[in-house]
Amino acid sequence: MKTLCRGLSWWLLCGGVLAGCSPRNLTVAADGGVEDFSATFRDLLMCDPVLGNLLKNGDFEDPAPAALDGNGTASNTGSPPSTIPPADQSKWDGCCNQASGGTTYQVTRTVHRCGQRAVQLVSTQAQSNVLNQKLDLAAQAGRSFRVTGYALVSQLTAGSKLALDVFDLGKSQVVATSTAVTATTADWQLLSVSGTVPTGGSVQLRIVSTGTLTAVVDDLTLGVQ
Repeated sequence: MKTLCRGLSWWLLCGGVLAGCSPRNLTVAADGGVEDFSATFRDLLMCDPVLGNLLKNGDFEDPAPAALDGNGTASNTGSPPSTIPPADQSKWDGCCNQASGGTTYQVTRTVHRCGQRAVQLVSTQAQSNVLNQKLDLAAQAGRSFRVTGYALVSQLTAGSKLALDVFDLGKSQVVATSTAVTATTADWQLLSVSGTVPTGGSVQLRIVSTGTLTAVVDDLTLGVQ
């Protein structure tokens, strides 16, 4: 709704004439800061409203109260604790406790697909590490789910990869996984995962990285039909 309202305001300001109004040249103080109209225009063209998203803060737009700049952080060791919202048990959390570390997660406002934030991951670990969110889908057990998200990979060594998956906590196994990104990308690449909500419905959505790579992930959604 925020994006839609900002977009409508921009449209009215321009009189509906795209050719006569450059969003990059508009700087309007909406909340004490400078409005990024280029981002608003981008959102209008490529960012559809998301309905029925069961993830919390799947677009990483929620500011982290513990961070001065509002950008939360996490690591695969779990130490220090994740500050990426939400603050409850559904928080975005790093895993899998490898003592040597290997992957850090930083919410960033420098590169993002929609809105103003995304999460950047930097992996230097050959083993798989994940940023995950726990969901209780017991009421949806047996129904079909679909996960989508976007990745922009700026650096990746041979044999490294990035993917999304859904993990069944009850059986400690992967339910379904996306096609892995195995090379750098010039633009945002869609990742999608489909499957059936397992019995019990206790699952994690996971961003899985293996090897050495740098990537930004944004606009994650999980819907159940």
